[in-house]
Amino acid sequence: MKIYLLKKHVDIIQKAQAKGDERVSLNIDLGYTKKKVSLLLSDFDGLPLDKIKSKNVYVLNNGEIHQLAMFHDNNYYKLAVHYGEMPTVEISGMRMHMVKHESDLDKFSKRVINHLLISGSDLVLDTCMGLGYSAMKSSEKAKRVITCERSTAVYELAKENPYSTKLFDNKKIEIVIEPIQDYLKRTDEKFNVIVHDPPSFKMDSYLYSSEFNELLLSKAAPDCKLYHYTGRPFSRNRPKKIVENLIKRLELLGWKNVEYDDEILGITANL
Repeated sequence: MKIYLLKKHVDIIQKAQAKGDERVSLNIDLGYTKKKVSLLLSDFDGLPLDKIKSKNVYVLNNGEIHQLAMFHDNNYYKLAVHYGEMPTVEISGMRMHMVKHESDLDKFSKRVINHLLISGSDLVLDTCMGLGYSAMKSSEKAKRVITCERSTAVYELAKENPYSTKLFDNKKIEIVIEPIQDYLKRTDEKFNVIVHDPPSFKMDSYLYSSEFNELLLSKAAPDCKLYHYTGRPFSRNRPKKIVENLIKRLELLGWKNVEYDDEILGITANL
């Protein structure tokens, strides 16, 4: 049995140990099922609980604790929980979800997908899978969702994440392990909805470029709706100019009603 641990769980365990209790009641899947399990405190004897750090995610399995993290392609990937219990991915210290602005990632994904008015006949492209929150939420309304992830490290972390469970057992979701630009160059699909939630401009400026946006447009159906996550354009690490330039690029390419929406922290447009 896998037991997922955060620093707050260690605090509960150590308090129970200090009281001399024999058992402790814990949620073992980061709150995904909301169920608690009664565990013998003796199962934690001799384990390096003090090494568990705030925000990092750990797993206890077969008597051993390991952090959900790895080095890959000269980067350090890990799961971390900053607010609530849903993890986000960090790549060499850069957070891949909008945790600075949103304390509930599930509610944020739902707000984005609701804004796009996805119908049961729509084919949705999720350009950057990450932990799959957008793809899973899209699949609740769409006919089919194709989601791309270039990093095998992120894919492996998603498989370990309890909140990504439905990503892998949903027949409506197709996962493509490939850079989005490579997939777009080979596919013949035309998408009714495109959800583009790229890494920061600093990490991958190409995914904000005119060349990439032309590629996206070439795979858009005539009725396509686009969402491009940007974060708040006035934040310290995201100059307003980046968002303004994106809006101009999209308008020049022929997208209509291009505007930034602070409720969903990104740009929306349609054809």
